[in-house]
Amino acid sequence: RFFYMLAFYFNYATWPALVLLPVWMAFELAQHWMGGRGVAYMAHFGGLLVGAMLMALYLQMRRKESVVEVVAREKLAADEQASAQKAAVQRAQQFTDALDFDRAAPAWRQAAKMVPGDAKILRAWFESSRHQPASEDFHQAARAIFKLPVRSDAERQLQHHSWRSYCEKAQPLPRISADSMHLLALGFARIGEWDDAQKLLRMLAKTPEHRQWPDTLAQVVNGLAKAGRVEEARSWLPALQQAAPQEPITRWLAQASQGR
Repeated sequence: RFFYMLAFYFNYATWPALVLLPVWMAFELAQHWMGGRGVAYMAHFGGLLVGAMLMALYLQMRRKESVVEVVAREKLAADEQASAQKAAVQRAQQFTDALDFDRAAPAWRQAAKMVPGDAKILRAWFESSRHQPASEDFHQAARAIFKLPVRSDAERQLQHHSWRSYCEKAQPLPRISADSMHLLALGFARIGEWDDAQKLLRMLAKTPEHRQWPDTLAQVVNGLAKAGRVEEARSWLPALQQAAPQEPITRWLAQASQGR
């Protein structure tokens, strides 16, 4: 808040310091250039300039200190989280080693929440919960494995092993989304598990309106043909002609069937 006067008009006003600073400095310079006497206008100007520079330096140091504090807090939080995750895994492993699966499954579930997407933890959760095939833990662990972002054939083998075990044991029935079944069908085709890939296709054929159905069907059947299982691929021709008539595999199978 400052006092100002223009000719015979005067008043008080409130401006931000960063706005007023250059105005004030310009006023001091103007006074000096206009030949003001008896007042050290350049001393005023120099004081304002040095004060501004010192404040800028102070704020820069504060920002650096803040960054260091944030980094330190983040590191402390990460260390605490890693410690909690390690403790959760150790606790679940202790129950598993003692064959106490009633407590092992919930413990692995907690560990999976703390380390989402960890294939080893998910497998341990699945294996401990399969002793109670009607439990929600068994269904949840299976679905978590089926939704894994697969990056290697080893992870696809894990999904395949879990799929077979889940289909055999799940009570009262397996509970898997169509999206997961599409992913599994493509994954099984990639590792050459054609029987299970086709089993999934037969299940998915009941919902042909799914957006992924044409692509999944075409990719799996194309894989069958390339693997030399042409007769099995040809059995899917009616479904291909209905869902994906323009796909190259559809046209090839149609031509092969006509030439028989």
